Amino acid sequence: MVASTITQLIALRKQLIEDIYQISGLSDIMRGESNPNETLGAQQIKTQYGSVRIRDRQNELVRIARDAARIIAEVMAENFQSKTLLEMSQMELPSDADIAKQVKPLEAQARSIEKELQGASSDPEVAAMAKQNPKAAQQIMQQAQGQIAQIAKQIEDLKKTVTIDQVMDFLHDQKIRPFSLDIETDSTIQPDENAEKQRRSEFLTALAGTLAQLGPMVQAQPETAPFAAEVLKFAMAPFRPGRSMDATIDEFAEQMKAMGSQPRPDPSAGKAEADAKANEGKMAVEKAKSDAAMAKSQSDAEIARTKAEADIARINADAAQKQREADIRIREIEANAAAAAQKHEQDMQKGQLEIEKLRLQVLGQAQKNAAPQPSAAQL
Repeated sequence: MVASTITQLIALRKQLIEDIYQISGLSDIMRGESNPNETLGAQQIKTQYGSVRIRDRQNELVRIARDAARIIAEVMAENFQSKTLLEMSQMELPSDADIAKQVKPLEAQARSIEKELQGASSDPEVAAMAKQNPKAAQQIMQQAQGQIAQIAKQIEDLKKTVTIDQVMDFLHDQKIRPFSLDIETDSTIQPDENAEKQRRSEFLTALAGTLAQLGPMVQAQPETAPFAAEVLKFAMAPFRPGRSMDATIDEFAEQMKAMGSQPRPDPSAGKAEADAKANEGKMAVEKAKSDAAMAKSQSDAEIARTKAEADIARINADAAQKQREADIRIREIEANAAAAAQKHEQDMQKGQLEIEKLRLQVLGQAQKNAAPQPSAAQL
């Protein structure tokens, strides 16, 4: 009696647990239990059915996670400093002051160019030169205007740069921020890796097949691009590859439509353009040959001129060397003549001195002989 009662109680407990599982939606597959005699399809059906039964609870958890993320984002937007947000996001955004510092010298440069143009237009000398060479003046004017346009484009690009001040103003704006920013969550169901791989493989296979069939059609008939774009979006819609991929597919479809809206090129115009390009190529080849021949003749003339200048320089150098040698020889002859003349003069002076000396000796001897001799008696 007791054993029978215990057996019935165990069976009742088992039945109660199964009823709870059926009511709560926890199938045996989700509890890790399975019948080895069941097929794969039956197990997949049970898994999908169990996921449907607990979807409300999952959605509630998703809502809690989303609301928590929204609260965190709102606290960060309203209370965090810009420096903290930049450090957390690992981004480098310039400030309005940095943009102003970069814009200021560009504006000064543009004003300087405009001032120079105004001064040149009022200068009579520049006006006279412009009349003499209007083509060069127009080219200079176009270059200056191009520089001003380029500087203006740089200034415009700098002003379009998103700054941290603009980001903080946007985050602090209570009216615009909720309409522009939204936080949503994807499914929190744990994905099956094998099923995910199979879905992605099917997606890539379908995408490759669709593009392989639509590509030649669009290339042959561009007006079918809108139809091909819609077919592509229709074929990819069931796969749900993700928001980024959906946006990319939509963008690609729009590009296909834009390509289809462009007019098809005229074959005759294409042939004429090809012939014109061929003629231009021939003319370019002929011009290149002519330029090469002219360059060769100019090079030969330059070589001949250089050689003639070298010969003239060598002749002048030889003449200068000979002139220097002649000057040296003349100076040597003049020096020798001067030395000989000096020696001759010295010899003449010496001869005169000798003659004078002899004359004095003769005169002294004559005076000595002319003097009376004392007699013996006087002695």
